[in-house]
Amino acid sequence: FVAGGSLWSFGAVSPDLPAQISQIADGGYATVGALASPFGTPMVASTETVSEVTSYKLAYFSGYDLTTTWKSVIIPCTFGRMRGYIDEISVLTRALGGLAEDVAGATLTIESDQATVNSTSKSITTIGKIRHTFNGFGLGGITDFRIAISLNGSTTYPCKIRSIQGRGHWVES
Repeated sequence: FVAGGSLWSFGAVSPDLPAQISQIADGGYATVGALASPFGTPMVASTETVSEVTSYKLAYFSGYDLTTTWKSVIIPCTFGRMRGYIDEISVLTRALGGLAEDVAGATLTIESDQATVNSTSKSITTIGKIRHTFNGFGLGGITDFRIAISLNGSTTYPCKIRSIQGRGHWVES
């Protein structure tokens, strides 16, 4: 569905996960008019009028966005009187390319307790590296968490994230 100049989806990727609303694409301009897939790749048409001049845009889903934020589903980490502690998060990427001044990357943050508490942010920017391991997020015992990643890449050197793995423990509280 279309809302606020963006294309959204609703559902769950697995019956074991809750349904959620996800933004799947930006419409380009403020008024989104149509979504089609005439050549196998989704395309979106949009318009914008500024000072009586109307501009039109037809864009296809490339799979890359230079500046975007992705957030995982909220993952519970309590068990009875136990509270969760995150020890380590590993992010597996394709090898990051680029020059020192033009490297693709991302910032990882953990949002805990129904996204009311944010951890210390960690940077994913090392050229040539494929495994990025982080600890010391500054979070105490938490009831749930989700991963938030803010991408700041380039079309030449995208930051392709392959998987995110977490390790933690419980402590009775």
